[in-house]
Amino acid sequence: MPAPSMTTAEGAGYLGGDTVKEVFNRGALEAYRAENVYRRVADVKWDEKAGPMPGNPVTFTIIKAIAPQTTPLSETVEPEPGSIEDTTASITLAEYGHAVKPTRKLKLTSFLGLDLVAVGEITANMEESVDIVARDVLCAGDNVLYGGDATDRDELNTGDVLSAANIRRARAYLRGKSTPPPPGSNAYICYIHPDVNFDVQTETGQQAWSAPHVYADPSAIYTGELGMFGSVRFVENENAKILADYGSDATFDVYATLFVGRQALGEAVGDPQHVIIAGPFDDLQRFVSVGWYALLGYARIREDSLLRYETISSIGANAA
Repeated sequence: MPAPSMTTAEGAGYLGGDTVKEVFNRGALEAYRAENVYRRVADVKWDEKAGPMPGNPVTFTIIKAIAPQTTPLSETVEPEPGSIEDTTASITLAEYGHAVKPTRKLKLTSFLGLDLVAVGEITANMEESVDIVARDVLCAGDNVLYGGDATDRDELNTGDVLSAANIRRARAYLRGKSTPPPPGSNAYICYIHPDVNFDVQTETGQQAWSAPHVYADPSAIYTGELGMFGSVRFVENENAKILADYGSDATFDVYATLFVGRQALGEAVGDPQHVIIAGPFDDLQRFVSVGWYALLGYARIREDSLLRYETISSIGANAA
């Protein structure tokens, strides 16, 4: 029997070569992103619609505890009246946003449905961006400890990873300040990077951890929650802050692990984040923008409700 005379291996000028072409799927696969978790602990809230009046910044009043009165009263002497002290915390509203502006020609000639792609990507960028704004406010807190025997970020060196002892110390710090857990939680929340979690679980093993469904109602479980260790609930997130090129010889990645209690973070919203489709405004109606906008702000309300541990990781981008 003769061999086939027409195959896909034929070159130009033949049907086998001219009619078999690369084909593209008309859908697009979405970019991978970290889950948005940091805004969830913003349990002190204000928004312009609920507030008595618009303004900027937004200030919260915090009552200071009256010192315990343990001296016995005199039967015949009126006690000296005291006063109630307070302090304040303010949130400054700021504008955030981003947009893309594809041309009409691109949308008409692209094999992708660019309108849907643009809306989907802009929405995801909006949620991630606002969450990182909240994360950065938390990571700038006053209370910080360091892994190993380091007393400063620039002293961190090989082996200065987050340990079980560090976790117990962080919990003791928050508890010692009489800080309650965040609302709806029976324990403090820890935001931890996967690299740091690797070191912790290498030391502790899985048996020392409790699974989330054991201690929390399913509706109260945080996105990315790993479980509980040392009476702290751990939430793993790859957007946990990394400070590049620090440590003893400025070549280590330094990881910020956050331990959070109640009223650590406040949120004020003048205009909630939302997607905007604007245009066309040009003379030929060719350009339409897809973007997002928000007027909001975050601030640390109670510094004693927040502790940051700075460490390296054994699997981070460390010096050889």
